[in-house]
Amino acid sequence: MVIKEERRMILKMVQDNTITIEEGERLFEALEASEPKTTGATIRVGGIHMGSRTRPAIPAMPAIPAIPAIPRIPRGSFRPTLNVENGELPEHIQIEFKEAGFPDIDIDEYNELKANRVTVEYIREIRDLGLEVEEVDELIELRTNNVSPEYIHAFRSTSSDSISFEVDDIVEAKSSGVSQKYIVRFLDIYPNADVDKIIELSTSGVSISKIASYKEAGLKDSDLDEMQELHSSGVSSRFISEINNMNLPDIDVSDLIDLVDSGVTKSTLKKLKSLDLKELDFDDISEFAESGISISYIKDMISIGLDSLKMENFVDLHEHGVRD
Repeated sequence: MVIKEERRMILKMVQDNTITIEEGERLFEALEASEPKTTGATIRVGGIHMGSRTRPAIPAMPAIPAIPAIPRIPRGSFRPTLNVENGELPEHIQIEFKEAGFPDIDIDEYNELKANRVTVEYIREIRDLGLEVEEVDELIELRTNNVSPEYIHAFRSTSSDSISFEVDDIVEAKSSGVSQKYIVRFLDIYPNADVDKIIELSTSGVSISKIASYKEAGLKDSDLDEMQELHSSGVSSRFISEINNMNLPDIDVSDLIDLVDSGVTKSTLKKLKSLDLKELDFDDISEFAESGISISYIKDMISIGLDSLKMENFVDLHEHGVRD
């Protein structure tokens, strides 16, 4: 009976794919080798010979087949859902979502929120931060873009309580790679900036330190568009500082860009300043850059007594072929 039962067990394991056919054959062979054998023992009862009887040998324990590995469930493939017969959420869940601002959520929306890790606590936190979220799709979009309450709070971390932002703005900032730190530091400098401008400057590579250096160099009243234009034109804060040190009248952002485009460098400005020319202005520097004359030429003219001339006079002399 024991042998038959063990055979059934082996066949069942093969049928259930718990073991392979080859493993089943090996188990059958082991089972056959362990079948009982006659011991030849003679039994006597009250002096009467009862003959030989077989004494079954104890069968060897068959090898236990290896337990197959449980396949790993791919991340994100398991989505817990709540199934109800009448199609309605339990009352306590309805109350929780109603208090969080979503009174009409249905079973399908609930399961979709749960599958995307949107909890009641998450909804409460982001709404408490002033973000107007009315649709389930908006909640899912925020969560799938890894927008945390801390990220949203960055827009409220300064005195910029008047800044207006919507779900699309937050998602665009996050997906564009605008960091939480960048937002906080940006709003420290420009508390009334809009989200679009923050995204635009960040994606253009305009760092917070660049903006701060422009302001420290003297562009305290320049707007963000001008800051971006200066950056894209390669105008450095040191160049701006050097211009300011020359006390040139009426220099604006477009003048700074024109000078850089003309090939004027910070070193050129220092050398021009050392000449101590009379009434030097933006037009003089531009004319100098475009004329092709050198600093050494002007120094030579000054050395022979022409120290009262203006830049335009030196340019005229050079154009007429006057040499020292």
